[in-house]
Parts: sequence; structure tokens; C-alpha cells
Amino acid sequence: PSDIAPDKWLDNYIPNDETRKNLLRPYVEKYRISPTHLNTFLDLRYGDGPITFLRSYIIGEPSDETNNFALIYGSLIHEIMDEINKENISNEEAIKRFEERIDNADTDDKTKADLHHRGQEELTKFLTERGDMIRNTNAESERGFFTETITLGDAILTGKIDRVEIDDKNKTITVSDFKTGNAKHKWSTYDTTFAYKIQLYFYKFLIENSKDFRNYKVTTGRIDYISPDDEGDIVSLELKFDEKEASVIKHLIQVVFRHIKELDFPDTSAALTSSNPTKAFYDQLIAE
Repeated sequence: PSDIAPDKWLDNYIPNDETRKNLLRPYVEKYRISPTHLNTFLDLRYGDGPITFLRSYIIGEPSDETNNFALIYGSLIHEIMDEINKENISNEEAIKRFEERIDNADTDDKTKADLHHRGQEELTKFLTERGDMIRNTNAESERGFFTETITLGDAILTGKIDRVEIDDKNKTITVSDFKTGNAKHKWSTYDTTFAYKIQLYFYKFLIENSKDFRNYKVTTGRIDYISPDDEGDIVSLELKFDEKEASVIKHLIQVVFRHIKELDFPDTSAALTSSNPTKAFYDQLIAE
């Protein structure tokens, strides 16, 4: 459209009329929803919910991640955990590789120094307590589901799971996700664990509807915190899946998927008046 200003191009692509929707429709034609997309869409605590989702994943807002400490640290930790599982490397080799990756990272010297300091301390402690478990449990790491069409009602799902622990005898699975943020001991709707719970349920649906694991049941989810808590303890936050809660989150996924496919981004103004806007928006969506 002629009214799109070069300095405001992102805002001007927000689909508040048919002309702009027509510009964006090709980008959602083959859309598949992932846990990250779902939680970005919901997040009114740290982001702008549907608008942040639109800008990040449909319009494609550029971002500079060069000196993003949390992003680099998280990425390196996930790489190392994957290699421990796939190659059965020792704790010492894992830490050596971690240090080498930091030295070769595309970031400034201060960020590298901070990564070395935190990583050496946290990774050593985590692997001392959990390294053998990672090596000795029958599991697939960084398990992607990108090559098959996995459906949940009308929604098409995709994603990659940090760790899928498989009990072939009992046909059960535990899903695990590594987190590098502040460790939490209980589930809450007021902090990051609300999104983590939704993420774990999404993984359950992804696995149970995949061709390789159709005969398995995902019974448990787990958040494994790399960073110790305030007492210096390594924390795993476990979730036993509940069928009633699963039903609600299945509905949520389908509602959000429909909004995205139709480029119909719901009004969040009422939710933003709440003391817990993300949960209020969640409630708004599941009521549809």
C-alpha cells in the first residue's frame, strides 16, 4: 500500500485491514505452530502477545543477537547436552568443548568472560550431579518433528524437544527441557513456569501424534534447570500430565492456530488490565 512508511514498515504490516492481510497470507499458508510460537503469542508479561508473535515470526523483524548473553549461553548448553547424549562424552570433555565454543563465539570479550565464569561453575555442578543420568538413560536428544505433518484437530504442529526419555518395555515417555534461567520449585501462573507447563503439554501432543511414537504414552514432563537455586541445589521440576488440563491446552492450541491462519489477532486490552495478563489472555482464548 502507498501509505506504508519506510521507517514504520513493521507497524504498517499489522493486518488491521484486508489489504495488509492479503500481503501476509502467503506467509501463513503453510504455517505450523510450535511451542515457542504458542508461548510468544500468549506472553503479555514480557512481550506484546500476538503483536510480538506477528513481528517476530510472520513479518520477520530483524534482531541483533551478537551479544545476547542469555541466548548464547542457552544455545551452548543445549549443544553440549546433545553431545553428551549422542556421543557419551565425559563431563571433562563436555566442559572442554563448552569452553572452546565460547572462545570461538561471535561476541565481545566481556560476554565471553561472563560465559566462561558462569558456565564453568554451573555446568560443572550440573554434570557432577546429572551427567551419568544423561549418559545412561535411553533417550533421544534434540528430537525434531519437522519432516512429518502432525495434526491436532485443524492445527498442524511442529517443534524440537531437548530430550525424549523412552521406556520401550512399558511404552512410556518422559519429556525434558533444559532451562538456564532462575530455578523454580513449583508450578505457577505468575512466572515462567506457566509457559513451561504449556510447552511440556505441547511436547506430549507432538510425540503422541507422531508416526514413530503413536503407541507410546507421554506420562511425565520435566524442566531441568542448569543453574542451581539460591541454596546451591540442582532442581528438576516435574509435571505429571493431567487429562483435563491436556484437553484445555489442546483447545488453546487450536484456537491460537486458527487466529494465526486467519491473521485475526485478538484484542488484549482487557487482559492487560489484569494483575496476571498472560493468564487472563489464556483464559480469554480458551473461552472461545
